Amino acid sequence: MKPTANKAGARVKWTAEQDEHLRRVWASTETVRENMDGFGAHTWAAVIRRASTLNLGKRPTCPRIASVAPALVLRELEAGPKDRFELAAAVNMTAGGIHKQLMRMKAEGQIHVGGWQRRVKSKIPVPLFAAGPGKDVPKPERATNAVRQRQIRERARVARSNQANPVKRFNPFATLVHQVAA
Repeated sequence: MKPTANKAGARVKWTAEQDEHLRRVWASTETVRENMDGFGAHTWAAVIRRASTLNLGKRPTCPRIASVAPALVLRELEAGPKDRFELAAAVNMTAGGIHKQLMRMKAEGQIHVGGWQRRVKSKIPVPLFAAGPGKDVPKPERATNAVRQRQIRERARVARSNQANPVKRFNPFATLVHQVAA
């Protein structure tokens, strides 16, 4: 057995009891973090590495998440199409966890891609998922350089015309200045 270092940096060997405890926890739906007291001075990362060393395989899916997440996602999507980031915030899950759940539900035919929306900063299109079976909307084609240059020239033309014809601002207090006694 290769010893691992604890938080203080000291080497700690794995015992047979700790290995057995790890096998029991790994096969159950309990989290490793909830059972850290059975691993002595080993860190969470060391426990995960040890599970890999022992070839324990994948963890079973927690029934709590597996049963509740699809219902929460469907409830949110019935209100309207949403991307995975909006769904993650709405159902209090990570974007990665929601993505896995969405791909599972999409494969089962419970949801489909109902549209695409460009991200604000990166302009990358992200799928908007909709409830129910349906045909996926194809991902929009990337704009060619010629189209992008046309868009840039159009924005510059609009900016120049706005500078030439500035909008006059209305000050609501300017009309009341004469009513205020100094």
